[in-house]
Amino acid sequence: MLRLAVWLLVSIVYIGFWLAFATLCSVAFRRAATGAAGRGRAVDRGDPVRSLLASLVAGAIAPTPAGATTEQVIANATLADNLARLAPPTLYSEATTVILDPSARTTSSFILTSQAYRAVQSDLPIEQSLLLVWVQVVGIVALTVVSFAVAYILFMRQEVRA
Repeated sequence: MLRLAVWLLVSIVYIGFWLAFATLCSVAFRRAATGAAGRGRAVDRGDPVRSLLASLVAGAIAPTPAGATTEQVIANATLADNLARLAPPTLYSEATTVILDPSARTTSSFILTSQAYRAVQSDLPIEQSLLLVWVQVVGIVALTVVSFAVAYILFMRQEVRA
């Protein structure tokens, strides 16, 4: 029950982010249709584009040539993971997975064999799961606060001019 309560709190914060983002789009764009279209594109088509962009940027910064070493492949995968974590849906997905699944040991999309071999085979308590995802939760909260703050500043500048 505690895991469900924590998941509910994280979900409320995540929904709050999308509310803040919708408010920001409504204030930033003069026309309602333009703001709605921007919100729709971010929500509906964001995931495949976000993954593709993260992979392309990671490939440009930390390339993996044909005869790549293990370190180069790990550096590329780590960079792609970190770039994908700039998006709130990725943060929420990682947090949800770890909070609701006590057997989850990491938020990363790849695990080395040496890491899996040394992992404890029992379920994690909720405190340990929260230690794994505190960065994701803080990231979602920070993006929510920044979105509301930018929307408020833009709104106040528009009202002062009017």
